[in-house]
Amino acid sequence: MTKIEHRTLGQNLANTRLQKRDDKPARIEGHAAIYYDESDPQGSQYRLWEDYYERIMPGAFDDAIRNDDVRCLFNHDPSQVLGRSKSGTLSLSVDSKGLRYACDCPDTTIGRDVGTMIERGDVSGSSFGFEAVEVQYREQDGIWYRELLKVRLYDVSPVTFPAYEGTTTEIARRSLDQHRKLIGQARGAQIARDLALLELGPRD
Repeated sequence: MTKIEHRTLGQNLANTRLQKRDDKPARIEGHAAIYYDESDPQGSQYRLWEDYYERIMPGAFDDAIRNDDVRCLFNHDPSQVLGRSKSGTLSLSVDSKGLRYACDCPDTTIGRDVGTMIERGDVSGSSFGFEAVEVQYREQDGIWYRELLKVRLYDVSPVTFPAYEGTTTEIARRSLDQHRKLIGQARGAQIARDLALLELGPRD
């Protein structure tokens, strides 16, 4: 079963906007995700729990941009399609900040409605749906950090509410619990090995 997670950015980071163009469809543009920045750790990482943060590392989207058939959806709703990378109506790129997207608004009710809502400022957040492919964990001063190194990308979405979804962050919590269990097993094995060496006594 595919474990799709969602992370969302507010307007201050996503910069979701509508670009009107002569003789072409209006275009939705913005950042769906930002990379972790050591110079601004609090502003570039997701706080999922009190002792658990997530960081998107530079390069995490590189394979996805080349290989994944990504949709642009409104509020992650698969019945409200705005564009698709395979059809050329959605383009994805990365810059020093993170994952950028540009989607040509379709001449449909949902396309016109979403474009109007973004232009009015009623919709200002952006989000992305993903599956973690390669992850590493770090622990520092009792705080855990989940670093996304590689993801499979399913969609980018302008969203109404720029907030985390509990059902998706629970997936990340389970992965952290599994990792803690593995660390505990490894530490236990190391302790058992050290005790066995002590029992053997010094060697000549």
